[in-house]
Amino acid sequence: MINYSFIFDFFGLFSKKHFSHTIPCSSRNLFTCWHFYGRELLCVAFMVFTLRLIHIFAIHKELGPKIVIVGKMVKDVFFFLFFLGVWIMAYGVANQALLYPRDPNFDRIFRRVFYRPYLHIYGQIPVEEVDAIPLSIQLGIFPFFPSILVILLMVYLLVTNILLINLLIAMFSNTFTEVQANSEFYWKFQRYNLIVQYHCSTLFFFAYCRLFNTDYMRVNFMFMLPSALLCLFVVLQLSQKAANRLMTWETIQKEDFLTAQNKIQQSSDSQRLLIMMTMIYYYHHLNFSFSL
Repeated sequence: MINYSFIFDFFGLFSKKHFSHTIPCSSRNLFTCWHFYGRELLCVAFMVFTLRLIHIFAIHKELGPKIVIVGKMVKDVFFFLFFLGVWIMAYGVANQALLYPRDPNFDRIFRRVFYRPYLHIYGQIPVEEVDAIPLSIQLGIFPFFPSILVILLMVYLLVTNILLINLLIAMFSNTFTEVQANSEFYWKFQRYNLIVQYHCSTLFFFAYCRLFNTDYMRVNFMFMLPSALLCLFVVLQLSQKAANRLMTWETIQKEDFLTAQNKIQQSSDSQRLLIMMTMIYYYHHLNFSFSL
Protein backbone atom coordinates (compact mmCIF):
# COMPACT_ATOMS: atom_id res chain seq x y z
CA MET A 1 0.00 0.00 0.00
CA ILE A 2 1.51 3.30 -1.10
CA ASN A 3 1.24 6.30 1.20
CA TYR A 4 -0.26 8.96 -1.08
CA SER A 5 -0.95 11.27 1.87
CA PHE A 6 2.80 11.95 1.92
CA ILE A 7 2.23 14.30 -1.02
CA PHE A 8 0.05 16.62 1.02
CA ASP A 9 1.87 16.19 4.35
CA PHE A 10 3.53 19.33 5.74
CA PHE A 11 6.63 17.46 6.85
CA GLY A 12 6.57 15.57 3.58
CA LEU A 13 7.20 18.87 1.85
CA PHE A 14 10.31 19.24 4.01
CA SER A 15 11.50 15.81 2.93
CA LYS A 16 10.91 16.46 -0.77
CA LYS A 17 12.69 19.80 -0.50
CA HIS A 18 15.64 18.12 1.21
CA PHE A 19 15.74 15.43 -1.49
CA SER A 20 15.58 18.04 -4.27
CA HIS A 21 18.55 19.84 -2.72
CA THR A 22 20.71 16.75 -2.28
CA ILE A 23 20.75 15.97 -6.03
CA PRO A 24 22.55 19.18 -7.14
CA CYS A 25 24.67 19.08 -3.98
CA SER A 26 25.94 15.61 -4.82
CA SER A 27 26.82 16.68 -8.37
CA ARG A 28 28.58 19.91 -7.43
CA ASN A 29 32.01 18.24 -7.65
CA LEU A 30 31.49 17.59 -11.37
CA PHE A 31 31.77 21.27 -12.23
CA THR A 32 34.09 23.75 -10.55
CA CYS A 33 31.72 26.68 -11.04
CA TRP A 34 29.05 24.87 -9.02
CA HIS A 35 31.03 24.63 -5.79
CA PHE A 36 29.65 27.77 -4.21
CA TYR A 37 26.03 27.10 -5.24
CA GLY A 38 26.34 23.49 -4.13
CA ARG A 39 27.57 24.62 -0.73
CA GLU A 40 24.61 26.98 -0.39
CA LEU A 41 22.13 24.25 -1.28
CA LEU A 42 23.85 21.86 1.10
CA CYS A 43 23.47 24.34 3.97
CA VAL A 44 19.80 24.85 3.15
CA ALA A 45 19.30 21.07 2.90
CA PHE A 46 20.88 20.64 6.34
CA MET A 47 18.49 23.22 7.81
CA VAL A 48 15.49 21.49 6.20
CA PHE A 49 16.67 18.08 7.41
CA THR A 50 17.11 19.42 10.96
CA LEU A 51 13.63 20.98 10.95
CA ARG A 52 12.27 17.64 9.73
CA LEU A 53 13.28 16.16 13.10
CA ILE A 54 10.42 18.08 14.73
CA HIS A 55 8.13 15.44 13.24
CA ILE A 56 9.27 12.85 15.79
CA PHE A 57 7.76 14.89 18.64
CA ALA A 58 4.25 14.52 17.19
CA ILE A 59 3.83 11.27 19.15
CA HIS A 60 4.39 13.06 22.48
CA LYS A 61 1.24 14.06 24.35
CA GLU A 62 2.58 17.44 25.47
CA LEU A 63 4.83 18.38 22.54
CA GLY A 64 2.50 17.15 19.79
CA PRO A 65 -0.14 19.90 20.19
CA LYS A 66 2.66 22.47 20.42
CA ILE A 67 3.69 21.51 16.88
CA VAL A 68 0.13 22.20 15.75
CA ILE A 69 0.24 25.55 17.54
CA VAL A 70 3.49 26.49 15.80
CA GLY A 71 2.06 25.50 12.41
CA LYS A 72 -1.07 27.61 12.94
CA MET A 73 1.06 30.51 14.16
CA VAL A 74 3.07 30.34 10.94
CA LYS A 75 -0.20 30.78 9.02
CA ASP A 76 -1.05 33.76 11.23
CA VAL A 77 2.34 35.28 10.42
CA PHE A 78 1.64 35.01 6.68
CA PHE A 79 -1.62 36.92 7.09
CA PHE A 80 0.20 39.47 9.25
CA LEU A 81 2.86 39.95 6.56
CA PHE A 82 0.25 41.25 4.13
CA PHE A 83 -0.51 44.21 6.41
CA LEU A 84 3.15 44.70 7.24
CA GLY A 85 4.18 44.63 3.59
CA VAL A 86 1.76 47.43 2.73
CA TRP A 87 3.17 49.66 5.46
CA ILE A 88 6.78 48.83 4.61
CA MET A 89 6.28 49.67 0.94
CA ALA A 90 4.37 52.89 1.72
CA TYR A 91 6.99 54.16 4.15
CA GLY A 92 9.97 52.82 2.17
CA VAL A 93 9.03 54.60 -1.05
CA ALA A 94 8.43 57.88 0.79
CA ASN A 95 11.68 57.49 2.74
CA GLN A 96 13.71 56.85 -0.42
CA ALA A 97 12.08 59.73 -2.31
CA LEU A 98 12.82 62.19 0.51
CA LEU A 99 16.33 61.08 1.41
CA TYR A 100 17.85 60.07 -1.94
CA PRO A 101 15.73 61.48 -4.77
CA ARG A 102 18.50 61.30 -7.41
CA ASP A 103 20.10 57.95 -6.63
CA PRO A 104 20.42 56.03 -9.95
CA ASN A 105 21.45 52.68 -8.41
CA PHE A 106 18.49 50.29 -8.52
CA ASP A 107 20.05 47.85 -6.04
CA ARG A 108 20.44 50.53 -3.38
CA ILE A 109 16.94 51.82 -4.05
CA PHE A 110 15.44 48.36 -3.63
CA ARG A 111 17.28 47.77 -0.35
CA ARG A 112 16.29 51.17 1.04
CA VAL A 113 12.65 50.70 0.08
CA PHE A 114 12.17 47.24 1.61
CA TYR A 115 15.19 46.23 3.68
CA ARG A 116 15.75 49.39 5.71
CA PRO A 117 12.11 49.90 6.80
CA TYR A 118 12.08 46.29 7.94
CA LEU A 119 15.16 46.93 10.10
CA HIS A 120 13.49 50.04 11.53
CA ILE A 121 11.02 47.74 13.29
CA TYR A 122 13.89 46.26 15.33
CA GLY A 123 15.33 49.66 16.26
CA GLN A 124 18.03 50.07 13.61
CA ILE A 125 17.27 53.66 12.63
CA PRO A 126 19.91 55.81 10.83
CA VAL A 127 19.49 58.95 12.94
CA GLU A 128 22.34 60.72 11.15
CA GLU A 129 20.35 60.56 7.90
CA VAL A 130 16.98 61.49 9.35
CA ASP A 131 18.31 64.48 11.35
CA ALA A 132 20.83 65.60 8.71
CA ILE A 133 21.13 69.33 7.98
CA PRO A 134 21.12 69.95 4.22
CA LEU A 135 24.20 72.14 3.85
CA SER A 136 24.33 71.33 0.17
CA ILE A 137 22.39 69.11 -2.17
CA GLN A 138 24.67 66.99 -4.34
CA LEU A 139 23.32 63.94 -6.15
CA GLY A 140 20.58 63.55 -3.57
CA ILE A 141 22.94 62.82 -0.66
CA PHE A 142 21.12 65.04 1.82
CA PRO A 143 17.37 64.96 2.46
CA PHE A 144 15.10 67.70 1.21
CA PHE A 145 12.46 67.59 3.98
CA PRO A 146 13.86 66.11 7.22
CA SER A 147 10.95 67.36 9.34
CA ILE A 148 8.37 65.49 7.25
CA LEU A 149 10.58 62.41 7.31
CA VAL A 150 10.68 62.44 11.11
CA ILE A 151 6.89 62.61 11.24
CA LEU A 152 6.58 59.73 8.79
CA LEU A 153 9.05 57.69 10.83
CA MET A 154 7.07 58.32 14.03
CA VAL A 155 3.81 57.25 12.39
CA TYR A 156 5.45 54.18 10.82
CA LEU A 157 6.96 52.98 14.12
CA LEU A 158 3.71 53.71 15.95
CA VAL A 159 1.68 51.55 13.57
CA THR A 160 4.17 48.69 13.14
CA ASN A 161 5.65 48.35 16.63
CA ILE A 162 2.45 48.96 18.58
CA LEU A 163 -0.59 48.29 16.41
CA LEU A 164 0.52 45.48 14.10
CA ILE A 165 2.77 43.69 16.59
CA ASN A 166 -0.01 43.64 19.19
CA LEU A 167 -2.38 42.39 16.52
CA LEU A 168 0.00 39.51 15.83
CA ILE A 169 0.30 38.76 19.56
CA ALA A 170 -3.50 38.69 19.87
CA MET A 171 -3.71 36.28 16.91
CA PHE A 172 -1.07 34.06 18.55
CA SER A 173 -2.96 34.11 21.85
CA ASN A 174 -6.22 33.16 20.15
CA THR A 175 -4.53 30.31 18.27
CA PHE A 176 -2.84 28.99 21.42
CA THR A 177 -6.08 29.08 23.42
CA GLU A 178 -8.03 27.33 20.66
CA VAL A 179 -5.55 24.48 20.23
CA GLN A 180 -4.72 24.10 23.92
CA ALA A 181 -8.41 23.66 24.76
CA ASN A 182 -8.54 20.65 22.40
CA SER A 183 -4.96 19.45 22.83
CA GLU A 184 -5.97 15.85 23.54
CA PHE A 185 -7.94 15.57 20.30
CA TYR A 186 -5.08 17.08 18.28
CA TRP A 187 -2.62 14.68 19.90
CA LYS A 188 -4.76 11.62 19.15
CA PHE A 189 -5.16 12.56 15.50
CA GLN A 190 -1.44 13.31 15.22
CA ARG A 191 -0.53 9.94 16.67
CA TYR A 192 -2.99 8.17 14.40
CA ASN A 193 -1.68 9.92 11.27
CA LEU A 194 1.92 9.17 12.24
CA ILE A 195 1.17 5.47 12.77
CA VAL A 196 -0.68 5.26 9.44
CA GLN A 197 2.14 7.05 7.64
CA TYR A 198 4.84 4.72 8.93
CA HIS A 199 2.61 1.68 8.38
CA CYS A 200 2.11 2.60 4.70
CA SER A 201 5.73 3.56 4.02
CA THR A 202 8.27 1.18 2.48
CA LEU A 203 11.37 -0.27 4.11
CA PHE A 204 13.77 1.73 1.93
CA PHE A 205 15.38 4.94 3.13
CA PHE A 206 14.12 8.26 1.86
CA ALA A 207 15.69 8.77 -1.59
CA TYR A 208 15.00 5.27 -2.93
CA CYS A 209 11.69 5.15 -1.07
CA ARG A 210 10.40 8.15 -3.05
CA LEU A 211 11.60 6.66 -6.34
CA PHE A 212 9.98 3.34 -5.48
CA ASN A 213 6.66 4.99 -4.68
CA THR A 214 6.83 7.19 -7.78
CA ASP A 215 6.77 4.16 -10.09
CA TYR A 216 3.68 2.77 -8.41
CA MET A 217 1.99 6.16 -8.43
CA ARG A 218 2.61 6.48 -12.17
CA VAL A 219 1.08 3.06 -12.83
CA ASN A 220 -1.93 3.76 -10.62
CA PHE A 221 -2.63 7.12 -12.17
CA MET A 222 -2.36 5.66 -15.67
CA PHE A 223 -4.40 2.47 -15.26
CA MET A 224 -6.37 2.84 -12.03
CA LEU A 225 -7.05 6.55 -11.69
CA PRO A 226 -10.29 6.31 -9.63
CA SER A 227 -8.74 4.00 -7.04
CA ALA A 228 -5.63 6.17 -6.87
CA LEU A 229 -7.70 9.26 -6.22
CA LEU A 230 -9.70 7.35 -3.63
CA CYS A 231 -6.52 6.53 -1.72
CA LEU A 232 -5.75 10.23 -1.43
CA PHE A 233 -8.69 10.80 0.87
CA VAL A 234 -9.72 7.42 2.29
CA VAL A 235 -7.40 5.82 4.83
CA LEU A 236 -9.57 2.96 6.10
CA GLN A 237 -11.39 0.64 3.71
CA LEU A 238 -14.01 -1.23 5.73
CA SER A 239 -16.63 -3.76 4.77
CA GLN A 240 -20.31 -2.91 5.04
CA LYS A 241 -20.70 -4.83 8.29
CA ALA A 242 -17.66 -3.23 9.89
CA ALA A 243 -18.76 0.22 8.72
CA ASN A 244 -22.21 -0.28 10.28
CA ARG A 245 -20.64 -1.39 13.55
CA LEU A 246 -18.37 1.65 13.52
CA MET A 247 -21.29 4.00 12.89
CA THR A 248 -23.29 2.35 15.70
CA TRP A 249 -20.36 2.71 18.09
CA GLU A 250 -19.92 6.38 17.15
CA THR A 251 -23.64 7.02 17.71
CA ILE A 252 -23.52 5.41 21.16
CA GLN A 253 -20.44 7.38 22.11
CA LYS A 254 -22.07 10.60 20.93
CA GLU A 255 -25.19 9.95 23.00
CA ASP A 256 -23.10 9.12 26.08
CA PHE A 257 -21.10 12.30 25.64
CA LEU A 258 -24.19 14.47 25.27
CA THR A 259 -25.79 12.83 28.32
CA ALA A 260 -22.69 13.50 30.40
CA GLN A 261 -22.62 17.10 29.25
CA ASN A 262 -26.28 17.56 30.19
CA LYS A 263 -25.63 16.14 33.65
CA ILE A 264 -22.71 18.49 34.15
CA GLN A 265 -24.80 21.43 33.03
CA GLN A 266 -27.69 20.52 35.30
CA SER A 267 -25.41 20.08 38.29
CA SER A 268 -23.78 23.47 37.87
CA ASP A 269 -24.53 26.21 40.38
CA SER A 270 -26.07 28.58 37.87
CA GLN A 271 -28.42 25.92 36.57
CA ARG A 272 -29.50 24.92 40.07
CA LEU A 273 -30.05 28.58 40.96
CA LEU A 274 -32.21 29.03 37.88
CA ILE A 275 -34.28 25.96 38.76
CA MET A 276 -34.73 27.20 42.32
CA MET A 277 -35.86 30.64 41.14
CA THR A 278 -38.34 29.01 38.76
CA MET A 279 -39.76 26.85 41.54
CA ILE A 280 -40.12 29.86 43.87
CA TYR A 281 -41.86 31.83 41.14
CA TYR A 282 -44.38 29.08 40.46
CA TYR A 283 -44.90 28.54 44.22
CA HIS A 284 -45.76 32.20 44.82
CA HIS A 285 -47.91 32.30 41.71
CA LEU A 286 -49.83 29.22 42.91
CA ASN A 287 -50.37 30.69 46.40
CA PHE A 288 -51.60 33.94 44.91
CA SER A 289 -54.10 32.03 42.76
CA PHE A 290 -55.45 30.13 45.77
CA SER A 291 -55.78 33.32 47.81
CA LEU A 292 -58.01 34.81 45.13
